[in-house]
Amino acid sequence: MYQYNAIQWLYLIEYQNMDSQEALGDGADAGTDYDVTTGLSNARGNRCENSHTSGGSATDYVSYRGIENVYGRATQFVDGANLISGTTVYVTNNYSNMTDNTTEGMTSYATLGGSTASYMRDISAGVLFISSSTTGGSSSTYLGDTLYISSGNRTMVVGGSALVTEEVGIFYQNYTLSSEGTWTGSGSRISWAENTV
Repeated sequence: MYQYNAIQWLYLIEYQNMDSQEALGDGADAGTDYDVTTGLSNARGNRCENSHTSGGSATDYVSYRGIENVYGRATQFVDGANLISGTTVYVTNNYSNMTDNTTEGMTSYATLGGSTASYMRDISAGVLFISSSTTGGSSSTYLGDTLYISSGNRTMVVGGSALVTEEVGIFYQNYTLSSEGTWTGSGSRISWAENTV
């Protein structure tokens, strides 16, 4: 969660725009191709790039500073953020405490409000981009991204998939999958953390 949040901050500082699809492009926000060959933006290096077709194509992508499909194509599971009882988000930046369905070693960070699927309007106070209000948002106002919530204990997925079309974006959040849940439109991103012990 904290690593993805750092990418969100870098994007926001650079573009000064909460609507990432407006700033970067739509990318892979249509179709049902979730498992495609990556590396389509490699020739662009660390520059931002967008390839989009209205019906969706296996060659669609968005790249933010060399991070391909930072949103769109498939949602991404992130460790370090758990929704407990469908209302409270707990977070941690300590790898040893990144366990699903628990609050042990985690800090209560935000209480989610609004409906179970709605465009986000506000972000909770603090450094993490976690929604605090959905009432009043739309695809063209405030964040332009959606928040999905289900009851019970849930893990966090970000970015959105091609299935949710205009709802994808760098601030998209979804708390509908349990840690045991599977869906072809969800995946993860490999990351590396230095062992400081």
